[in-house]
Amino acid sequence: MFEHLVKSFAEFLTKGDVFELFRTLEQRYGTISKACERIGIERRTFYHWRTARQINIETRIKVLKVALEEHPIDTLEFLARKSKGKTKEVLEYLLEFLRREILTEEEPKRLEDLTKKAREIIDEYSIPLIEYLRHEVDSLVEAVHSRGYELRIMPITPISIFGVQAVKAIPEQPEWTSSATSYKYEPFEGSQVQLQLIKEPER
Repeated sequence: MFEHLVKSFAEFLTKGDVFELFRTLEQRYGTISKACERIGIERRTFYHWRTARQINIETRIKVLKVALEEHPIDTLEFLARKSKGKTKEVLEYLLEFLRREILTEEEPKRLEDLTKKAREIIDEYSIPLIEYLRHEVDSLVEAVHSRGYELRIMPITPISIFGVQAVKAIPEQPEWTSSATSYKYEPFEGSQVQLQLIKEPER
């Protein structure tokens, strides 16, 4: 299931990243030896990391693969944060390079092209990432409602994207006999997604 992610992200893991992932596995298995055994490396390999400039790609793949298998949510969140940081770093370089090019450009047509490119980049990356994940967010919200209904917990999920808040809630009913949902849209400042579960009062 995680083979593609492992191949895509292992090469970008730093030495510190591997240590962080290993520590979560050490906590899971109780000792360094057991964590190394689960990963498929020798204990001396772990101690060699301290003096190594970088950890080889094969070991990074092994650590990331086991971390995803044992702690999928935490590890995927870790990768998401890391990717966000990398994107920010690249964009900082890109915007600074554009700024310098614009300040030194003397050809009007080229200046116009650079300005257009800058506007395109700003527009593209001004859209919240969550906007590109509408389907995934909708599926997640639906799962919260479905399980909340089954466990008799009232899901309250205000979803805000681009200043519109969509509140999706199970209508109040005398008995839990229907999973029908309703939608209400209200003005909302900011862009965020919130999921909350509250206990339904005893009837």
